[in-house]
Amino acid sequence: MQLLPDACIVKIPDRDYWSDDVQAMTKRIFAVYALDRRQHFHLCELCASYELHFIEHQYEPTEEMDRDDDKREELYESILDGGRYEEQVIYEHRKDIDPMFLRGRRCRPGWLPKNGRGGGVLPAGV
Repeated sequence: MQLLPDACIVKIPDRDYWSDDVQAMTKRIFAVYALDRRQHFHLCELCASYELHFIEHQYEPTEEMDRDDDKREELYESILDGGRYEEQVIYEHRKDIDPMFLRGRRCRPGWLPKNGRGGGVLPAGV
């Protein structure tokens, strides 16, 4: 029997949804969400979904942004402002989220997944 942590953190690629200006200043952007793996929701379909609660965006700036304090601050403000408009709760199919747990990657502060599919699981409270 596998015991699942109640609450976990996942990072989902989010760069495609940002403006061209923000995309030009970043290599990658991830939306960070908390979820309870024991809670499943069926939203008018047979496939179960997880309810994800938005925490923040994490991003990797381009080298140019990293070298220029003013541009780095502009990017930070843009990301912070964009987070204010993020849906606070979203639903994602289990089939899309569960593979992140199988990869065995754990989130660490400031760590971004190396592949484009997202991932990184941190049991909440760790």
